[in-house]
Amino acid sequence: MFRKTLLGTARALGAWSLARRLTRGVPRIFTLHRFASEPKDRFTSANEFVRFIDRVGRECELVT
Repeated sequence: MFRKTLLGTARALGAWSLARRLTRGVPRIFTLHRFASEPKDRFTSANEFVRFIDRVGRECELVT
């Protein structure tokens, strides 16, 4: 609950855009752990993962 509130607040304040501007040209590395096919406490659900990759893919060049 706290994490979602914190992330929602950061999003509302424009943290994503600010971070992108401050780190323009700097590679970003995402390390993701704990996946679950269904929503589960402290795990990333499949739907959350897809939304994350879609968002990052629209705004960044993905390299595997």
